Amino acid sequence: MAPQINIQQQFNDNILSSEKQKRSSYITVFSPGISINTVRSNSQYSLLYNGQLGQYINSHEDDYIDQQIQADMRLNTSHRSHIKTQAKYLFLHQDRGTGFTKGSGASIKHPDKYNIRQLGAIYTYGSEESTGRIELGVYGFAQRYENRLGTIFLGNRNHIDTRATFFFHIRPKTSLLFELRNTKIDYRIETASASLDNSERRLLLGAIWDVTAITSGIAKFGVLNKDFVSSAHRNFTGFSWEAGVRWSPLTYSIFNIQTFSKTEETLGTGNFIETKTVSASWDHDWHKQFNSMITGAVTKNSFKPTKHAEGIWSIGFRLRYKMRRWLNLSAEISHSERLSTQLGLDYARNLLILDVLVKI
Repeated sequence: MAPQINIQQQFNDNILSSEKQKRSSYITVFSPGISINTVRSNSQYSLLYNGQLGQYINSHEDDYIDQQIQADMRLNTSHRSHIKTQAKYLFLHQDRGTGFTKGSGASIKHPDKYNIRQLGAIYTYGSEESTGRIELGVYGFAQRYENRLGTIFLGNRNHIDTRATFFFHIRPKTSLLFELRNTKIDYRIETASASLDNSERRLLLGAIWDVTAITSGIAKFGVLNKDFVSSAHRNFTGFSWEAGVRWSPLTYSIFNIQTFSKTEETLGTGNFIETKTVSASWDHDWHKQFNSMITGAVTKNSFKPTKHAEGIWSIGFRLRYKMRRWLNLSAEISHSERLSTQLGLDYARNLLILDVLVKI
């Protein structure tokens, strides 16, 4: 059993993510959590709870309570195969000015609330040292909004994802991979014009490696096809990729680079969003008690099939002090901006966070 408490004091100079209606506030965030883990001879079980209570000092209408409940299990069915399952229930919110209220956060009274139910399983046959290994996965996702029900109908949908990945071992700690994915997306309330129900298929080829203690990574490249049920919407075929590299020239200094291209469901503009992201970080231990991290990210969102697009970039810096085994103190500052082809959707925001983490 591992309980913990996290307390943050934040200052956000643009809580509505707005270009012209900037509003700042101090925010106190209290996050209790607990995890329970147990290990048997051929199985592992874990139960997790995380809560987050946010209070805006200058804008109480933006106060929120988020919660997460999660259960995981791993069952070793033989020396060559195992099954992993996960069930998750999330109670979340979207800050005003984000999601379906992008550019219009001041026009609603409270943040949007929604819940997500997830259930998934992965079956693996073959060890990492085997010449061949296969993973078969299925994943279900249901999202429902709880307020402004007459307005936010595009957010209520179900996803069913199935995938199969084959790994071919070519050298120690290096494997080629071939992956097939199929995702069915079902909107629970349709638009007045035409159904947005669709299916996504991906075919990916790549490799995964962990050659030395210095470098490791995974890279997948392939084709994504998105087919809509309604002929009123244009289907999409494009290049898709996922890649991440970890480089550690020193045991106490780690560089991470990640990039991906994927599609996301519409927030009201266009039929779907094509997202391309590149992010990087440098994590360095200056002393056994002092650590710093620099992060940066750039994202381009294209709202297909319209010509609207936006670019989002962010940079951040964090200092952490491990005061005790059970006590961490940290300070973080970040800056983010959005540039959009649509009028009134640009914004810039600065965020300052002071953090206390207590692990009991």
